[in-house]
Amino acid sequence: MPTVVNFAPVRVAVAGLGRAGMFHVERLGLRDDCQVVAAYDDCPLAVERSGRPPVPFAESWKELLANDEVELVIIATPPALHAEMAISALASGKHVAVETPLGLNVAEVDAIRAAGRRSGKAVSVLHTRRWDDDFQTACEVLSAGSLGPPRAIKFINWHYNPSNAVDWRTDAATGGGVLWEFGVHYFDQLLQMAGSHPESVFARLHSSRDARVDDAFLAVVSFAGGLVAQIEVDRLATTPLQTGWIIAGDSGSYANFTQYTTNPDGEVVDLPFMPVAAEVDEFCTRLVRHLRRGSANPVTAEEARGSMALIEAVRKSARTGEVVRVDSVGAGLLTPPIG
Repeated sequence: MPTVVNFAPVRVAVAGLGRAGMFHVERLGLRDDCQVVAAYDDCPLAVERSGRPPVPFAESWKELLANDEVELVIIATPPALHAEMAISALASGKHVAVETPLGLNVAEVDAIRAAGRRSGKAVSVLHTRRWDDDFQTACEVLSAGSLGPPRAIKFINWHYNPSNAVDWRTDAATGGGVLWEFGVHYFDQLLQMAGSHPESVFARLHSSRDARVDDAFLAVVSFAGGLVAQIEVDRLATTPLQTGWIIAGDSGSYANFTQYTTNPDGEVVDLPFMPVAAEVDEFCTRLVRHLRRGSANPVTAEEARGSMALIEAVRKSARTGEVVRVDSVGAGLLTPPIG
């Protein structure tokens, strides 16, 4: 159903016409509060596969940035290009919404943040997994306070999906690997649930046969106050295991849309929860409100820095075999995910 608005649609350009970019082109085409006015990709194969969307097509990145009709650029190119493209788009006077990961390291993220401050334009990060039903439901249970302070959080995602195609996803140098594909989202969700800065990380990484990309990781993240979280992802596991978020608190636990507590007789009682409906376009709705009405930015670069800091700590721990202290992960960490 079309969104009813009372302001001019946000004029959007989509850079990168792969799977993510075409998803944005198609979803934005269903809205009344946005209008795709330009598209760009310098890869002929990607353009051919996209069917060349029926919008004005920029023949170069420079041409797209010179288009005064464009207000917002969605950057959906391979991650290795995110920082350079975001900084140049901001310098040209455009707002940017960048696919995850925002950059390949904390230094790139900080450079984008600085560019945003210089330009006075918005930088939003497409952490759309914040509106997954499992995560939103876990947050709702936590915010109710019935579990008490959380002391353990666990998330496991085993599946079998080897990277057979030769593209940017199969090379860490261009942004491939499970840490950037999956870990960036799960770490972002974890930081929102924990509501505090992580203190340390102990981690293991497993690389594919050609060692160009990580295919599995295990991260144990410790927080002040005793909370310990374990996140494990393996895309080469032939036995599927997907737990969703599991939370153990001082007064109860949560798993699989169910809260577990004990009654006065010491028996475990389960209370099923109706899953919070996933809103696939909620990020876009909030971004439009931010740009047109001054509402909160749905996901800031400062928040995205947190998951990037954790990824860097995971890589260092896996490389050294030691527990790694996590530096400050920036402002914005305590922004509530629900509201």
